[in-house]
Amino acid sequence: MGMVAPEVEWGIRHTGFGLLLPTLVIRFTSAPDGRRRGGNDGDRRLSGRRDLRMQQVGTRELEQGFGDALAAAFELAVTPAIFGFLGWLVDRQLNLFPVFTISFTLVTAGYATWKLYRSYSDRMDRAAAERRAAWQAGT
Repeated sequence: MGMVAPEVEWGIRHTGFGLLLPTLVIRFTSAPDGRRRGGNDGDRRLSGRRDLRMQQVGTRELEQGFGDALAAAFELAVTPAIFGFLGWLVDRQLNLFPVFTISFTLVTAGYATWKLYRSYSDRMDRAAAERRAAWQAGT
């Protein structure tokens, strides 16, 4: 009977919340009777690393999505509030209370919404073009 040779990899995985988690991966490179299970060990090792890289890319994309969502929420909520406050200051100086407050807030909220819609549309168009190019390259 052959020897089972495990590969052990230690690592640290970053979560989306700033936590570091230890990881342990154990792979067996041969069957208990000494025969290979298919492919060679180098291919398996590369495949495992490829899987890890794909997982890291997915995690990175998820974290990037959280960051983009936070920026968009900030832009849609805080920026109009800041400009509304500035409008309130102008209104107070000119004794025209709701005019500049409302107009600054609405113009800023409208611009932020348009800008968010435009960037989302551009990203979706780019992603569709990449999928189309990948599909055409595969056929």
